[in-house]
Amino acid sequence: MSVRWSRIHAVLGLAPGELTYENVRDAVAQSAEETEDLDFKQALPPREDRKLREFAKDVAAMANTRGGLIVFGVTDDDGHAGAITGVANSEAERQRLSNVAASRIHPMVSGLKILALDGQPDDPGILVVSIPASADSPHLIGNDDQVGIPFRDASNTRWMRERDLERAYTDRFGRRASRIDALQEQRLELSDHLDSGQGCWIVVASRPVTPAPTIVSDPTQNDARLTLVETLRLAGEVSSDKNWKSAILRELNDGANSPRIGLRRWVARSNPFDSAGEPSKWVHVELHHNGSTGFAASLEAWNMESNSDVVQLRTTLIESSIVDAVTLAVVHARNIGSDASAGIEVTLWGSSPKPIVAIDNRTVNGMVLAATSVVPGSRQILRFKPVYSEVGITEDVDGIRAVARTLCEDALNQFGVRASSITAPTRS
Repeated sequence: MSVRWSRIHAVLGLAPGELTYENVRDAVAQSAEETEDLDFKQALPPREDRKLREFAKDVAAMANTRGGLIVFGVTDDDGHAGAITGVANSEAERQRLSNVAASRIHPMVSGLKILALDGQPDDPGILVVSIPASADSPHLIGNDDQVGIPFRDASNTRWMRERDLERAYTDRFGRRASRIDALQEQRLELSDHLDSGQGCWIVVASRPVTPAPTIVSDPTQNDARLTLVETLRLAGEVSSDKNWKSAILRELNDGANSPRIGLRRWVARSNPFDSAGEPSKWVHVELHHNGSTGFAASLEAWNMESNSDVVQLRTTLIESSIVDAVTLAVVHARNIGSDASAGIEVTLWGSSPKPIVAIDNRTVNGMVLAATSVVPGSRQILRFKPVYSEVGITEDVDGIRAVARTLCEDALNQFGVRASSITAPTRS
């Protein structure tokens, strides 16, 4: 868990990368100015209700504005960083502040990070609270008797008035609707590049809730290639079925080594690009410069048997595609410096009016065969309902797997099928 982009990076003219003790020390040396997304505090809040409420207010205010950092252990010299005096930054202190934020801010701020930064052995410790620009704002603090909604105004924290509150709630619901609209538009744009003759495709679009830092340079072809390599590695960990090993993205083959430039994105696909403009077959991946991703796989292309009456989709391929796509969304956003959550839409695309059925490999006496059959107890569907979720970019493997499993369940439950072992929680 780290902070890869912040006001301190911008002040120092740094590219996205892990925030370090040395970065804070350099910002202090430059007397960095406090802003709406950067606040310096000399001491941690004591175990006193008024001070704890003040801490919750500061966190909620940044979450309600544009996110930011609260740096504990640095004096505030008339609105500028003064000196590093240090604070206790033990796991116990970090957990204490995390519990305060979770219990006093409603709704809870998702993606909040509390980090210890240490320099040399004799250097005083620093504790950094990283607050995301929240998609769930406005966040309020208080109880039934007295509540308030704070926000940042330059380097000051103020309270929302009634008209501010009305606008904040309107913005929240508008953001949710616009995020879904943007994902749908992105999915439709990606579908234009797919070969409809390959049957039914699974299409997964992701988009960061907040844009990538504007200072970030566009990813290079090598950046895109490394993202695909890292996705393959991490998806193998996310998948609980170690025999499957991220089979979908591996079908890019040489396409993963030489992504082609597109409109503010890199594109990789299984079949080679040619001058005739042939559409994509089997697997198609897009890595947008703004942190969005597109993933598509032709599910029927893997079928060994055909059926003219129905569209047959293998459940393990649906799950593996979702694992790869969710992992891709996380890795790409991390690599361009975003640490916000990303919205994800999963849908099926294809022009066939035939019913869709779920199939899987046949099992005889405990042995899994290459042949497939309709999943027992499943049902046909005529229309697949797109499913949505969000994944935190800083999630660990278990967190990514949990999001992937939720999407798999929402997809497969439409067929009356449970998610398989591919996204099952691992046993410790």
